[in-house]
Amino acid sequence: ASLLVHDGIMYNCSKTSDINAWSLGTGELIRTFAGHSDQVFGLTMVGENMYSSSADCAIKEWSLTTGECLRTFEGHTDYISKLVVQWVDDD
Repeated sequence: ASLLVHDGIMYNCSKTSDINAWSLGTGELIRTFAGHSDQVFGLTMVGENMYSSSADCAIKEWSLTTGECLRTFEGHTDYISKLVVQWVDDD
């Protein structure tokens, strides 16, 4: 399971293929991000987009504003257990 907090919203994944967004203020479910076909393991954020990794061997990029899946990165041959963002400055 993974947990990400941004702008008063908690995003979590568990043994399902969905990612849930919860209001930290009210505890209410705000949105469910659906699109993976197997368990979601990792969440990370870059800018205003969230990325998820899954046992379905894909990484998905999500709009936090609309909940829409913007892109799917496929081609891995095994599950992706976590995501780590590392910035490289070319200057």
